[in-house]
Amino acid sequence: MPLMDGLEFTLKIRSGEIPELRPFKDTPIILITGVNDLNIRERGFKAGVNEFIAKPFRPEELQHIVNRILHPEGVYRELNVLAVDDSATVRSMVRSCLRETGVHLQLAEDGAVALKIIQQNPEKIDLVLTDFEMPIMNGLQLCTQARLVFKDPDVPIIFLTSITERQEILKTFAAGATDYLLKPFTKEELLARLNVHLKQRWQNKEKQQERWILESKLFERTQTLLKTQEATIQVIANLVEHRDPETGNHIIRTQNYVRLLGKALMDSKKYKQQTDAEWLDNLTKSAPLHDIGKIAVPDHILLKPGKLTPEEFAAIKLHAAAGRDALLQAKKHLGESNFLAMAADMAGSHHEKWDGSGYPQGLKEHNIPLVGRIMAVADVYDALISKRVYKAAMPHAEAVDFIEANAASHFDPFLVRLFIQHQTEIREIKNAHSDP
Repeated sequence: MPLMDGLEFTLKIRSGEIPELRPFKDTPIILITGVNDLNIRERGFKAGVNEFIAKPFRPEELQHIVNRILHPEGVYRELNVLAVDDSATVRSMVRSCLRETGVHLQLAEDGAVALKIIQQNPEKIDLVLTDFEMPIMNGLQLCTQARLVFKDPDVPIIFLTSITERQEILKTFAAGATDYLLKPFTKEELLARLNVHLKQRWQNKEKQQERWILESKLFERTQTLLKTQEATIQVIANLVEHRDPETGNHIIRTQNYVRLLGKALMDSKKYKQQTDAEWLDNLTKSAPLHDIGKIAVPDHILLKPGKLTPEEFAAIKLHAAAGRDALLQAKKHLGESNFLAMAADMAGSHHEKWDGSGYPQGLKEHNIPLVGRIMAVADVYDALISKRVYKAAMPHAEAVDFIEANAASHFDPFLVRLFIQHQTEIREIKNAHSDP
């Protein structure tokens, strides 16, 4: 153009020197040129041009470029790209090239600045585009440091370089580069190269989002099933216990005693390999079912206020095996279940004794399942401190003395020691859930 060409006019607008042009300082500028070469493009980007169109052109081409600048399609609108180059011209070229992709672009003039951006929020960077030679921190150093910061090893790092030596190129890959592009490059070359990586990144994010949604739904469903399971367990246990109106809060207390002893076992060196958080959770959930086999005991025996005859006591003793078998049958129908297996062990063995004189199998010492040995202590203690029509409630201290006196005969000696160590917490549970 006469007097002032398009590049000069662009510089005037961008500089803000002319008051009348200041309102247009940040307005997108398209340069129409008959000379479409890299030199003109570099000069244009350096001056502040946003886009180019070569003559001759069709009206729809110009309209497409205008629409692309004013209304980016945003194909990758949720992706974040960090472009690093000490050349303002290259940074402007990159900004122009990536405008139509819709990515959120951050620019840095050297590796040190870029590394700070990455360190501030590494999860927010989806692709790094970096120059090779830069002051303060070069591209190789940035790539090496960035790989240490990124939690995701698949974040693409692409080098823009004029270096063509094979050994130097190999250094970029050794530092963690994903790809490279030789300078000078055209917009089409850069977009073609970036689109491969941006598309892959976008697809990976979509898949990750789908996984999060599925995992969230699965977690919600699992939590609902667990709550339903726990509610069902509580209902069944209450139905069994309510057949005997004197048992009161026996289920709640024994469940809390068992959890307390289970946690103490987890903290002990002796059972460290056999216990963990899942084990403790299953132990706690199993506790209310320890007497489920009482459902098989006739009411006239279960509710008898006086002393039982030998025959009646033999009928009562059947509840341990009955409970075990019922829970094993449920496990068979429902498939593999650590919880049901543990509940069956507890129901079937909580009346076994350390010296082998218990029932139903007369198991001895460590042949008695651990969960049964735990419930044995909790169940007997609670029976001692509870009032029944045929006996008064025993004071806490006397009940503790009884448990201690029967270590190595009725109870596992190690569990008795833990019980005594935690007797203050045991008494607090007793008082918090006392029968009305």
